[in-house]
Amino acid sequence: MSQARDALIVYEGLPLADGGAHELGKRDPVAVWRRLAAFLETFTIVDESAATVSLQEMGWRSTSATRRVRAALSADFGPSRRSAVGWGDGRLRDYHWTADPERVEETLRRLLRVERLPDVYRTPALALAYEARFRLCDLATGGPFPHQGGRFYGGQDLDGRGLVGLGESRLFTRLSRRPTCNLVLSFPFRDVTDELLEYVAEVQRRLPFELSAEHWTRWWLDEERTAYVPTDLQGVIGRRDVSGGGPS
Repeated sequence: MSQARDALIVYEGLPLADGGAHELGKRDPVAVWRRLAAFLETFTIVDESAATVSLQEMGWRSTSATRRVRAALSADFGPSRRSAVGWGDGRLRDYHWTADPERVEETLRRLLRVERLPDVYRTPALALAYEARFRLCDLATGGPFPHQGGRFYGGQDLDGRGLVGLGESRLFTRLSRRPTCNLVLSFPFRDVTDELLEYVAEVQRRLPFELSAEHWTRWWLDEERTAYVPTDLQGVIGRRDVSGGGPS
């Protein structure tokens, strides 16, 4: 296999400029989670994970419905943490409760029984956020591919916000009646090979959304060996590649 620290292939779906996440429409969040959990089980070794129940509300005062929901969530998950943005009638408040990342489906089913609240900025007010940081596995051996992690790539930032480093892989999903998912995959391959395309095809078959053909990049070490620079792979890894065809 063509692997090394002088280059790697990265899928970033989606960058902040393109919405920050794949939008999955009006989907059953339990069904979405099962697909994501199967992907994580099959293709990854999860190094760390976290889950948070979040509730947003607008307006200067809480409604009686929001107070009832907050009380029910606090009874299940303990006291909430609160943050606020803005003032006046448009004041936005966020409430957060820590949840067990090993009991996502159980927590989702509990949230689906909670009284439904009005959307906030066209987004469901109540959601379960789940994040995992992981290494991709070689399906032939079951072990992780080598050269994964920021330490192999000089600790260089990938997303410009300090959330993900080059060489790291991350899944962040907001599970609600309108699920979304941000996915960063760092493949320690020098080049786009048949082996990589076959692996991506297997990944695609497990995911509940289509990988974007526009957000693949090859990062390679510059001649001075001081930084990694990107080359756009749009049109090299695309829909035909992940559905069984060859490179376009």
